[in-house]
Amino acid sequence: MNKKLLHISLGTHQKAMRNAFDKHFNTLHYDWTAKQKDTHSINADILQLAESFQPDVVFMQLQTPGIIHIETAKKLAEKSIVINWTGDVRTPIPNWYIELGKHIDVTMFTNNNDVATLNNMGINAQFLPIGFDPEINTPEGEKKASPDIIFCGSNYTQAQPFPLSYEREEMVRFLDRNYKTNAGIYGAGWQETIPSAQFIHINDEAIAYRSGKIGINLSHFNYNRYYSDRLLKMMACGILVLSHNYQGIEKDFTIGKHLDVFNNLHELKQKIDYYLSSQEEANKIRLEGCKYVHQNYTWDSVLMQLKKIIG
Repeated sequence: MNKKLLHISLGTHQKAMRNAFDKHFNTLHYDWTAKQKDTHSINADILQLAESFQPDVVFMQLQTPGIIHIETAKKLAEKSIVINWTGDVRTPIPNWYIELGKHIDVTMFTNNNDVATLNNMGINAQFLPIGFDPEINTPEGEKKASPDIIFCGSNYTQAQPFPLSYEREEMVRFLDRNYKTNAGIYGAGWQETIPSAQFIHINDEAIAYRSGKIGINLSHFNYNRYYSDRLLKMMACGILVLSHNYQGIEKDFTIGKHLDVFNNLHELKQKIDYYLSSQEEANKIRLEGCKYVHQNYTWDSVLMQLKKIIG
């Protein structure tokens, strides 16, 4: 019989994630974002649900301070395994993650740097990857006329930059300078830098990835094992991925088999030019990468890992 799990969710839009919870647990979902401005009501609701539902596990998706009060976390932890998971990354780790982590069973991150930071403080933390929706992100479906090279991601250099935000902007300028109309730049905050850049709705991302030949991945962090779900989405849609060579990438993917990497912009250009002229090799890698993530990185696979962790 499946364990009972109370899912304190970050919205209702992650349908594949919610469906995976329903498959692997007897799940009750509660969306805290619907009452974000009234944390008193959120905490009262959660304690009432916990009392009536009696969950074995409470899985929280919290990325905002003050949502779950420390006293609420303590009460939940008296009767349930309490987990807080985030697919987000912030540097340094906000103090509320640390304080909350002291009173729950485990804080889960999608990178090993934050895991190590909390563990070094004596706070239990573990790695749990992000997943993707295989029904949306699939090689089968609509395609459009497209540049060969695709990059999707926002520009934060004018707002609140992350550690690799300026490297990302430099790379986008490099793509625009070297490949012009054969590089499609999508995301928020690029229009002043790259006039041809376009904002793309999340539902159109998969179409863009299916339509191109090479997808570029450069996240805002060079953290051990950290990749955003955008990397998985690209691979899942069947485009060849060239990723920045972030720490620990080899723990999850085989370089040259599932994707390829670059260490600098000179190497990025070499590999783009090589794969555009070597379609047989490009097709071999993109097909292998697509199959691999569909077998190992859907939300269904992530929830199977979670079940092993909690026992």
